[in-house]
Amino acid sequence: VGNFQAVSAGADHTCAVDDGNLAVCWGGNWQGQSSPFGSQYVEVAAGNWHSCALRTSGEVRCWGNNDRDQVYPPEGLTFTTIAAGYWHNCGLTGAGELACWGDNGAGQTEAPAGAFAEVCAGLVHSCAIEEVDQFKKELSELGQNARQLTRILDDLRSHNGHTLDQGVPLETTGGVLRVAVPPEMPTRTRSHG
Repeated sequence: VGNFQAVSAGADHTCAVDDGNLAVCWGGNWQGQSSPFGSQYVEVAAGNWHSCALRTSGEVRCWGNNDRDQVYPPEGLTFTTIAAGYWHNCGLTGAGELACWGDNGAGQTEAPAGAFAEVCAGLVHSCAIEEVDQFKKELSELGQNARQLTRILDDLRSHNGHTLDQGVPLETTGGVLRVAVPPEMPTRTRSHG
């Protein structure tokens, strides 16, 4: 029990960052997913049987199951936010670039170029909201399950009183699905790791 500044739920465990910037986890730990190390964290992302945390320095540390290289973030990058999927992770760099690592069986870690504002990761897909300019944002999905994008569009169509008409521009390029998002719509995404 305590005060937490960030929390994330995985498959059978939950992790949080407390007011002292320590990562704490509870629940299943058979792969080490609930055994964080280090300190000075600002964000956590719990995946299937792994977890990652973002340090105040922008460095990412991950622990737990590593059968798909999901606990080894790209070297030399610092991040502003992270998201954990089933066997993969994604993060946004200080420049807003998207970087993903881990399992890529469905193309979920093949990050497109661009400047992104938000990122989330799921079972075998990743989504990010791209800042095209101050008046235009685009939602991109990487990986499998176009049905996930359809569900996201349905959520966006009725999000907080904002509505999108049924003719939302949709583009498929190199395995990335993109849709325009009105600039006035809040861009906080949810992770379903």
